Amino acid sequence: YWKSESLGPYRFQICIENTWYPHWATEKLWDAFALETVPIYWGGISDEMLTAWGFRADGLIRWSGRLEELRDRLEAINAAPEEHYAARAEAVAQNRRRVLELPCGEVALRSVIADFFRFAV
Repeated sequence: YWKSESLGPYRFQICIENTWYPHWATEKLWDAFALETVPIYWGGISDEMLTAWGFRADGLIRWSGRLEELRDRLEAINAAPEEHYAARAEAVAQNRRRVLELPCGEVALRSVIADFFRFAV
């Protein structure tokens, strides 16, 4: 499956990074933004860093990693999913626009790799 096929129909997505480092985020977060879902996110990237990169931190829901907290957040969302999504809709749209502006890693590194091989010979 493509992620868009399996995750696309949903408005919320649980995103758990493999590890917690300051300023660290992976495709888990970026894919959620690209699919216009609200990530329920455990990871180390700060709101300040997201803002510095042009994202809106109010477009995600943070959680500490405690399962009880996740349960409480999910229960609150399930009680009023449309309201929770609508409250973040503008941020979700901006985060999607921003993530689509960014090149993927391979594209971003293309010129670096080309320069390396051009000068390594």
